[in-house]
Amino acid sequence: GPYAYKTLHRRTVLRAERRHNQQLRRQLTAALPPAALLVTDALPATYKAASPFRNPDPHPARMLLLAGWPTADPSQAVWRYQLTGTRDFAESMRRLARRGPQVRWLLTPGAAFVLNQQLRRAGAKNRSLMQFRPEQKPVAGPANPLGYYLPYVEIVK
Repeated sequence: GPYAYKTLHRRTVLRAERRHNQQLRRQLTAALPPAALLVTDALPATYKAASPFRNPDPHPARMLLLAGWPTADPSQAVWRYQLTGTRDFAESMRRLARRGPQVRWLLTPGAAFVLNQQLRRAGAKNRSLMQFRPEQKPVAGPANPLGYYLPYVEIVK
């Protein structure tokens, strides 16, 4: 009856969404060096239709999340401190950005904007302005456009 149709339809939709998200993750992380740290607000949305009981990626990326419910977990702040030696969010982002290609920034334009605002406020104290700019044109993500960003530093005189 109707319930069987609804269940079959939902299963079909989730299967297609899961396939699309896996393909998008592979496309976005294929060029990552194996030991790279991926700082992102966008990639967690691609796990939406995945099974909570197994990791859908054969080689999962190391990720520092900038958005979503996992950022409220105290372990994220502890890990950020282990990675950078500071609890200050803006300063930890500056320190990660200085590591060059060891750290990749996969962001939505909205997250890049917020990150740039926080870094601008912190930069006034440090006499240097750090800003994230798109590496290339953003691609369509699960909810928003997303793409890799590069940090640029300008000395304020």
